[in-house]
Amino acid sequence: MRQTTLHRTTLGLLIIFICVAVLFGVLRNTVVSRQNGHEEHQHTQADAHDSQEGLSAAALFKDKGCTQCHQTDSTETKVGRPGLQGLFERKKLPVSGRPVNAENIRKQLRGPYANMPSYADRLTPEEEDRIIVYLKTL
Repeated sequence: MRQTTLHRTTLGLLIIFICVAVLFGVLRNTVVSRQNGHEEHQHTQADAHDSQEGLSAAALFKDKGCTQCHQTDSTETKVGRPGLQGLFERKKLPVSGRPVNAENIRKQLRGPYANMPSYADRLTPEEEDRIIVYLKTL
C-alpha cells in the first residue's frame, strides 16, 4: 500500500484554513448572540413592563389556556370558539352579542356565555386587566 504524506506547505495551509474557519464561526456566533441578546433585552423590558409577576400578557393568555380555544391572529372559529383578532374594533362580542368593552369582557371571564368555562376562580383582577389590555392589542 502506498503511503502519502502532506508537504509542510500543504499542512500549514490546511491548519491556517481550519483556524480561519473556526475564527469566523466564533465571530459569527458572537455577533448573532449579541443581536439576539439585544432583541431579548428589548422583549424582556416590554414583558416586565406589561407584567407584575414577570409573565407577559400574551404568555398569561396562553398559560391560562385561552389559546387552546381562541386564535389571536384570526377571526376564524377554532374549536367552536371565535377568533379574537381585532376584537376591540368590533361592535359586539362574537357569541354573546354584548357590546365590546372591558366590563363585558370581564363579565365573560367571570360568568361565561355559552361554551366558555368560568375563569372567576382562575384569574385575579390584575390578570383579568392584563388579558383585557392584551385583547386590545390584537
